[in-house]
Amino acid sequence: WSRYRYLEAYPRLFAHFKLRLDPMFVELEEILRSADGVRGVLDVGTGYGVPACWLLERFPDARVCGVEPEAERVRVAAMALGERGTVTQGRAPEIPQVERPADLGTLIDMLHFLADDEVALTLQRVRERLGAGALLLVRVSLVPTRRRLPWSWWVQNLLLRAGRVPVFYRPMLRVAELVAAAGFSVERTLPSGADGELAWLVARTP
Repeated sequence: WSRYRYLEAYPRLFAHFKLRLDPMFVELEEILRSADGVRGVLDVGTGYGVPACWLLERFPDARVCGVEPEAERVRVAAMALGERGTVTQGRAPEIPQVERPADLGTLIDMLHFLADDEVALTLQRVRERLGAGALLLVRVSLVPTRRRLPWSWWVQNLLLRAGRVPVFYRPMLRVAELVAAAGFSVERTLPSGADGELAWLVARTP
């Protein structure tokens, strides 16, 4: 959170509550418990950069190469990452080149904004920029299976519809198929949080 301390109120508060309320960070610590030697992270859909900054704290020798479509989020994320990362403005499947093959690729809460052909090309390009044995972490937004859909999910989707933003929710099995087709070995899937709205897929390059 200290990386956002001197930024404007909104990104500062966003980072604060994201770190406190999103189960992602506890889950990442468990997923990455045995991961060592990560020096390069390719982050697709960087947003304000909170997960990327967390990874920099987790891996002190790492640098982040990120891509994000919204200019304001690019600006904030670049400031938060500082000298240990770069963020390019672009929309997947636009994936920036990396100086050396990355050890970790992350696609967090963004695949549902892409159609199947865009997902396939994005994963293919990410695969080309990762080194041998590199990890791929994907967090996927799912349609909740609870009898009563949560209000937060409804509100989010109403806002997307109002903004005419197309979304493509997929079952985890379909996501795993797309990841495997791009040349990754899917290792496991696991839930994120307790509501059934998010899930992790962990894969690895050969």
